[in-house]
Amino acid sequence: MAIDVPGKVPTELFGHNTQNEPGREIKARFAAQHCPFLGKECNKPRKSQPKIKIGTCSLGYQGRNQVEYKPVIVCPHRFEASVVFDSIRREFFPGESRIKWVREVKIGHAGSVDFVAAVLDGQNRIKKYLCVEIQAGGTTGTPYGAVDEYLKGFQFTKNSYNYGINWANEYVKTMMQQALKKGKIVAAWKKQIVFVLQDIGMEYIMSTGSGVVKACEKHPVQFRPFSLTLNKQTANWELQPSPANYSADLDGIRALLSGSDELFSESQFLESLLRKGTRDKVFPDDKAPSPPGRR
Repeated sequence: MAIDVPGKVPTELFGHNTQNEPGREIKARFAAQHCPFLGKECNKPRKSQPKIKIGTCSLGYQGRNQVEYKPVIVCPHRFEASVVFDSIRREFFPGESRIKWVREVKIGHAGSVDFVAAVLDGQNRIKKYLCVEIQAGGTTGTPYGAVDEYLKGFQFTKNSYNYGINWANEYVKTMMQQALKKGKIVAAWKKQIVFVLQDIGMEYIMSTGSGVVKACEKHPVQFRPFSLTLNKQTANWELQPSPANYSADLDGIRALLSGSDELFSESQFLESLLRKGTRDKVFPDDKAPSPPGRR
């Protein structure tokens, strides 16, 4: 069973909860660098050594207790689980049984969509379809030092390693640019695109400003968050659909990309400048400047 959850350490490596003692089968998976979600070798190479696969599925990002702790999924393949596909099928294609999932389908100048769910009729013709994108979190720095340490001794010697979570780049900049580009195309077809992501990524998006709202079936861009929760019986992390879903029209996506309508005042900016300059010792404590107009 899982021991107490630490802080900033890899939570899952090659699909294995790192707080569990690995058995023979898991150790063989490590040796083969096997991804259980892809069913083959992990495709996340270390940049300096491409033959070495990093294998990080999810990462801890703060030291909380077991009840509150939520790892961040940093590999999109972690979402390739039956609970995700079944949830989309039940919601968007209720009663349909002949559904085929096609990977990496070209969508013109916007690149490719991760999956298309195609519903076939009795004559093998496509009668319905749905575009699906998967968005995982990203990192600043690298967790490889922790990965390498764990694979050598199956434990971590520290509670925190030198990496961070790049919330803004992955969940707002990258994801919303994709939502706008691909959303425009599917909206012209009067269809929809669904973005699958983690609930904590959705929470970050909702905290950044306007544009995304509670799910509206008329919107071309739909967001379906999933939570990663610890099954205490199996001691494994498992995906579950979030109870709250969201969506946006194209104007909403543009609004989110442009930022909040609430302007940051110059006085707020100058206060921020002084705090940061003093903390970084650019402005000595005893000689810190004052904002313009203050004596």
